[in-house]
Amino acid sequence: MRGVINLEGAVALLLLLCILRRHWLTDARPASADIAERSKWLLLLLVIPAALLWTVSIPLVSDDFVHIDAALHFAPGSLGQKFIIQETNHFFRPLGYISLDLDGLWAGTNPALWHLSALLLHFANCLLLYLVARKTNLASFYAAVAAVIFGIHGSRPEAVTWIAGRFDLLATLFALTTLALFQRGRYAIALATAFLALISKESAYVLPVLLLLITGRPQWRRIAPFAALTGVVFLYRWHVLSGIGGYQTTGQAPSIFNFNFLRTLNALLLRLWAVLFFPINWSRPPQWWLWVALVLGLAGYVIPLIARGGQQRRVLAFVLFTAIAALPVQHLLLIGADMEKSRVLYLPSAGFALFLAAVLGTVEQPKWRLTAALAIIAFQAACLQHNLILWRGVAREAERTCDSIASSLRNNSQTAAVLDLPIVLRGVYFLGNGMPECLELVHGIDNRRVLSSHADLTYRWDKESETVKGHALDP
Repeated sequence: MRGVINLEGAVALLLLLCILRRHWLTDARPASADIAERSKWLLLLLVIPAALLWTVSIPLVSDDFVHIDAALHFAPGSLGQKFIIQETNHFFRPLGYISLDLDGLWAGTNPALWHLSALLLHFANCLLLYLVARKTNLASFYAAVAAVIFGIHGSRPEAVTWIAGRFDLLATLFALTTLALFQRGRYAIALATAFLALISKESAYVLPVLLLLITGRPQWRRIAPFAALTGVVFLYRWHVLSGIGGYQTTGQAPSIFNFNFLRTLNALLLRLWAVLFFPINWSRPPQWWLWVALVLGLAGYVIPLIARGGQQRRVLAFVLFTAIAALPVQHLLLIGADMEKSRVLYLPSAGFALFLAAVLGTVEQPKWRLTAALAIIAFQAACLQHNLILWRGVAREAERTCDSIASSLRNNSQTAAVLDLPIVLRGVYFLGNGMPECLELVHGIDNRRVLSSHADLTYRWDKESETVKGHALDP
């Protein structure tokens, strides 16, 4: 699959360079008028929900169970502890955890309600991106196109369907709110929402730079308080975590310090754009309809290169928005052909959606503008459905695995060891994390009965059959 992702990276970089070259060499002309005022609401209110609403029926996986279990044990008196030192947590995301705890009060153990909460946050982000796009002088139809591309982008399953993606949803929610408020001159409220973004996830630490890019002209005095606030939150985070925190290497060192220039260059110039332009999970061969959609998508990307068009001043700014939003997670950007870790592209994909919409808006002929927009939307929707079908399949497999272990522990007091469960299966997080919590939340079996060794029953994951198989009782 490495050859596939490398080919995607080469094609994506070529498309990007051709678009930028055309942008720089084309005489500036004013943006053309909207295509249809009412069509934007058709796109926003029908396309996004239609593409994602069925995901409420997808079972939970992996860290979903861990977060829901923690949320169900939430006590209001422990609220302040989320802002102070936590011995076993390498992340400072207090608002993200509080959000999950609040959901636990009404969603309980119902997967559909947890998914619905994530979908509502995601749809709110789509509407916010529309508002941001309008303030960057994108015509309302193309602002809606940006929101829809963001809403149905093929990388959405991990950020929206996975409950553990809540931190990305929340950080982006408040980051986009900050951008929208700043564009409207509501600086004090924007500073408050910026703080909420910063304590949701560390991806929001690039907000001051995004403010510079999105406003179109330097407003140093207005942006200075946001930069100061970001610095204060970062220093407090350093204090709370006794260091920078984040994901750890096998040697327990922060992975963000594991810097390699060539790897980072590859991540930012190739892999980032490969996954944004072609967000396909290649773990399973695409069906015929995805190949058709891929041809449409390529046509949609190429039309602005060959059709007569003018210049959109913000194209380069949106490219920089995308790349800079990806900088905090550059060490995680070597996303493979199975799309694992694609959740980290949630905020960068907002810049990518603005970029595509701005490029489409440069095409002069209305029929070609509309054709390209619909082709790209159709391609992204097809990628999303392909990836969601894979996610649903793995989630159901995880459900069956949990059920099979539960059947042997029900109505007895035996213990079980479940060995070699994969963390990730076909790009989807499986049950390498979350098995004990799954047994407790779904089947009411005390998670302390799941041991790492010396158990009454031993199960091992079989890679060929992709099932757990029981072994003889441990002596």
